[in-house]
Amino acid sequence: MNYSPKLTVVGFPSRLYPVVFRFCSMFFYTAVGVFASVVVVADTPAPVLRSIMPRGLETGAPTLLVLEGEHLDANLMLIATIPIAKQTLRPGATATRVEIEVTLDAGIPAGWAALWTTTNSGISKGLVMAVDSLPQRGHSGWAESIDTMPVALSGSVRGAEIRKVSFDGKQGQPFAVEVESKRFGSTTRGVLRLLDASGVPIASSTGLRELAGDPRIMHTLPKDGRYTIEFHDLLFRAADPGFFRMKVGQWGWSDLAMPLAIRRGSSSPVVPLSSSLPAGVLLSITAPVTYGSFPLELPAPSRPAGPNLAMFASDFDEVLESSVDMPPGDMNAQPIPFPAGVTGRISVAGQRDRYRIAVTPESSVRIALESHAMGSPLDGILVVRTSSGAQIAAADDQPGNMNPTVVVKIPANTDAIVVDVGDVRGHGGDLFVYRLTVTPEGFPDPLFTLDTESVSIHSGGTSLVRASVDRRGWNGPIDLAVSGLPAATLIAGTHLDPGQSSALLSIHVPAGSAAFAGLLQISATLGTDASRMQRNALVPLFPGTLHHSWLRKNLALAILPSP
Repeated sequence: MNYSPKLTVVGFPSRLYPVVFRFCSMFFYTAVGVFASVVVVADTPAPVLRSIMPRGLETGAPTLLVLEGEHLDANLMLIATIPIAKQTLRPGATATRVEIEVTLDAGIPAGWAALWTTTNSGISKGLVMAVDSLPQRGHSGWAESIDTMPVALSGSVRGAEIRKVSFDGKQGQPFAVEVESKRFGSTTRGVLRLLDASGVPIASSTGLRELAGDPRIMHTLPKDGRYTIEFHDLLFRAADPGFFRMKVGQWGWSDLAMPLAIRRGSSSPVVPLSSSLPAGVLLSITAPVTYGSFPLELPAPSRPAGPNLAMFASDFDEVLESSVDMPPGDMNAQPIPFPAGVTGRISVAGQRDRYRIAVTPESSVRIALESHAMGSPLDGILVVRTSSGAQIAAADDQPGNMNPTVVVKIPANTDAIVVDVGDVRGHGGDLFVYRLTVTPEGFPDPLFTLDTESVSIHSGGTSLVRASVDRRGWNGPIDLAVSGLPAATLIAGTHLDPGQSSALLSIHVPAGSAAFAGLLQISATLGTDASRMQRNALVPLFPGTLHHSWLRKNLALAILPSP
């Protein structure tokens, strides 16, 4: 006898039974998949990194790293946003300490890279490492003396500790020392001091805005002799994590640049500012085809080291301010396209930069000024006028937002506006750089984020990743694409209907799949015509990525053996 069960809901229309059944079935199987995944992960703790020394990798040579934490083992492997040519685990690995030798090719560009550790139990949270050609010291403890420069030293400070390192210097020798600490995510508010052979301080530095609060000393040594560098917390209260990396000698850097943004897929000459490069150097930079921040790469002969300056690939034209400054009170202004971005600089005290934009009467225009986030000391102010000089809007920074932003309703019979940019205190200088953007209100600028930075899936299992979108002017459909998945891995849930604010991406690994550790990129395509936009989904912030958001474009994936 055949038996067919029936679903009966009192007071519920029978024509909706199939819909209810499909929904319940989908919910049940999803819940089972999630539950199974959670149970497996809970029984096998993922690795946890507490410390890694040194905090840098040398290109073209092996670097010995010492990792300390929990749930480490002899199956540990590193994955990173740069290719690792070779990694060799040294004997003696324990659950709390591992030594691993890592080799990078010499041609890898200098900068910062994100790194994760994987074991047969899972994947760790990400952290950021420096990558450059400097010899790295720190795996065997703090070096109190150095005999070659340039060099990078890694260490940590706690409480009132003072780290000291000595070196021999020559009269007239150009010298620099810089610490990477707050930019790594450390809580230390660092102070650097340079002392001569008598112990007399001859130079010092506290946190610099252009270094996101880290210190740097540039000095010409006054005589032959033994010099000492000291580093400590500003209040002698360094708390965990108090790790840092100290670069000593001469290396290449650029704290700012003009322009700060380039239309995606386009090329532009770029002038480094606050840089160790020779005056007048002009870099030719091509922006990636995908919208978002990207690292400025300096020429290899300058021996660049440390974090890259963040450039931006935008959706519209990017221009530079005119070299001709307008006198106060003069309504003459530099014409710029609409929409557009402008990189400018308030070079001298009291300077005001003015830009003329053709607009549509009774439309709404969004005007924004960025400076603080890029390390500029500019405290910006915006004033918006009609072409006849009548003020219609103004903006200064606001609580929770250091960037002046204003939406202007264009008056009737007004077909052009003038935007006035200055420093609210009337200050100016070589580093008072800004980026001004002028766009229609509602200009599409969606932001995609993921709810995790890493995913571990056992063979035969399924995991869900939530992708959320702040639509910011885009209300149409969205299709997500995932690159980097190993063969046979299945992905579902990649379409968002108009108005939908999130999607659950289902990643399924077939039973019998081989172990895998790598990085995925999730991109969103908006629209279907030739003008369609693309965006990369960003993982949550983790230490070291605040000013380097291109490192957040990677979702770390580990496929683990069946339990």
